[in-house]
Amino acid sequence: MKGSVSVKSKIVWFIAVAVVAAGVVAYLLSARTPFEKVPPVVGDIAPEIGLADVHGAMVDLSAFKDQVVVVFFWASWCGPCKDQLELFEKIYREHADRGFAVIAIATDDVSRETTAKMGLTFPVARANDRVTAAYGHISSVPATFVIGKDRIILSKHKTYYDEKSLRSEIDAALRANMN
Repeated sequence: MKGSVSVKSKIVWFIAVAVVAAGVVAYLLSARTPFEKVPPVVGDIAPEIGLADVHGAMVDLSAFKDQVVVVFFWASWCGPCKDQLELFEKIYREHADRGFAVIAIATDDVSRETTAKMGLTFPVARANDRVTAAYGHISSVPATFVIGKDRIILSKHKTYYDEKSLRSEIDAALRANMN
């Protein structure tokens, strides 16, 4: 009899722990704020960046006055991020003379050699806690912010851009922000 009581107690204890754990997981999943709603949000002024790029030059968002800027958080291990960087580079080369810029912010270590091998000609900097927090505690990539010439966030995305959508959004931003 004693052995069966002990087994029953263990089963009850296990079920109680499982129920509590399931409740905690359900709460955490339901309480998570979608990326689009985490500040800064569309319509907010974009936070300053103030990071050194892979060449040692300072990258300040304020230096891109009167330009539409894509701020892109990425990681060197992220295949879709690298594809996205190729697309950003292509569009950057086509529209830099129209006031379009890209700032890539790596969430891991990235070298000058890596960015050169990738053919990136826009600034690439290493993220720090201040910048990732200012942009909504970026903890996963890719994360993209399109910022207007007035430094207002026009859009933010946590997904991969297809070329047509990105071109459409950049063209609209450049037209809407014409001086």
